[in-house]
Amino acid sequence: MKHLTVNDVKALGARLRDTLRNYRLRQLLLLSLAVSLVFPAVLSLAVYPILTDQLVKATEEEALRIGRHLSRLLPEQQPLGDSGFAANVQEILEDFGIRRLKLFDPVGTVRFSTHAEDMGKVNSNSYFHRLVASGQPYSKVVKKEQMTLEGQRIGSDVVETYVPIMRNGHFVGALEIYLDITARRARLDRVVVIATLIPAAVMAAFLLLILSLTLRMEQAERERAKYRGLMEDALQSYKTRNEELNRVLTQLRETESQLIQSEKMASIGNLAAGVAHEINNPVGFVSSNLGTLEEYLANLMDYLNLCERLGAADTVDIPTIHQEMQRLRSSLDVDFIRQDTRQLIHECQDGMRRIAHIVADLKDFAHIDRAEVASVDVASLINKVLTVVNHELKYKAEVHTHYEPTPPLRCYPGRLGQVVLNLLVNAVQAIPERGRIDITVRQEEDRAVIAIRDTGGGMTPEIQRYIFEPFFTTKPVGQGTGLGLHITYQIVTAHGGTVEVESAPGSGTCFTLRLPLAGPPDQIGE
Repeated sequence: MKHLTVNDVKALGARLRDTLRNYRLRQLLLLSLAVSLVFPAVLSLAVYPILTDQLVKATEEEALRIGRHLSRLLPEQQPLGDSGFAANVQEILEDFGIRRLKLFDPVGTVRFSTHAEDMGKVNSNSYFHRLVASGQPYSKVVKKEQMTLEGQRIGSDVVETYVPIMRNGHFVGALEIYLDITARRARLDRVVVIATLIPAAVMAAFLLLILSLTLRMEQAERERAKYRGLMEDALQSYKTRNEELNRVLTQLRETESQLIQSEKMASIGNLAAGVAHEINNPVGFVSSNLGTLEEYLANLMDYLNLCERLGAADTVDIPTIHQEMQRLRSSLDVDFIRQDTRQLIHECQDGMRRIAHIVADLKDFAHIDRAEVASVDVASLINKVLTVVNHELKYKAEVHTHYEPTPPLRCYPGRLGQVVLNLLVNAVQAIPERGRIDITVRQEEDRAVIAIRDTGGGMTPEIQRYIFEPFFTTKPVGQGTGLGLHITYQIVTAHGGTVEVESAPGSGTCFTLRLPLAGPPDQIGE
């Protein structure tokens, strides 16, 4: 590389002065200088406070969502701070970066805390009894050098939020959540710093442009070669990032498939005992009838053996033989055996037909993983599902079907069967003691409509907004995965259909599915 001499520097300065004599270049240089000075000032004095306020608001909303979710983990009939609560929230604390969590009873006493030294302390501040106890959330941003609302030093930037716990409109306690925003503020600061440096970078680029006009052609060529290399590196980085995103997308799809498979296995596991009971009934009386037939056969063999002995006797005394045969015939009740045997055989055949029917329907339902689209009769598919879940339905609900004639529906039969199964199981679980389930099938233009209505307890509008979200459940902790309706929604939308829900507390629930008769969008025309 050639070293610059004093003469080279003087020549470069002369070329630069000649270049700056151009009026337009001078105006562009002044404009760039003004932008590089004004933009950082506007960013620091106006934009940065707005972004900081938005960050705090988003963190407060996140804390409220977490608090409402945690409040649902509290058992309805057990006191606040039960030992099971700590085990349930531990994973959530780690996932959401909660720095500290406290649970207060209605009078402000700490019943649970992630820090043992807080247990038993009483919050007597006015904001707790005036705002939080009235059902209003309360938040404050606490910097690492400041004290919290309770006079504690956390050592990092946090948003301290009080989330009231309301049950049936009454205040029963509150959650105090410390969400760490140190990392988020640091990222925001970095973004602002980078944005502040952009005008300086633009200014430097403009100066480089002016200098490039004064450099020799070789220097310009070297600069172009350097930028070509940077572009190639950026392109390679883009390709690498794109491959990484594709890999993550594939993993997400695999995870979704595994969740569907897990839900399917959970459903089949819950139904296994019921199906076994349904099969065990006919097996029981078939086995009993076979035992009776075995006794009858033993009696008949005794009767035949006597006949053979009497026939082989040396002295033939017909009256005596006849009398003995009549005595044995009467003692063994041969006439009853002859009549009852036919009845027992008919009952055994009927039991075996029932077993064959249950097994056939179960076999069809078990093909959930079958990937082929097929044309099915909707009523027949629902009847097969009813056979599989009959044991779970018959003790709590009367099922009434209303099938109107509909054309065959192109669908994934196993997946649609799982949708019907999930809705039926949800319906019977929503019925407290004894109720009714109505299943209606009809056609609306180019769509098949399936409506499943129950007489259960119904749902509030608040619950209805979340029922299709993954892992949302109103069941007690440890019961239900919260995936049934989420997977139902995914399957129906993958078919190009819609799911509608009508419900009100005390009025039951109705789920309505509308599916295109032509089949899923990606299969139309095949």
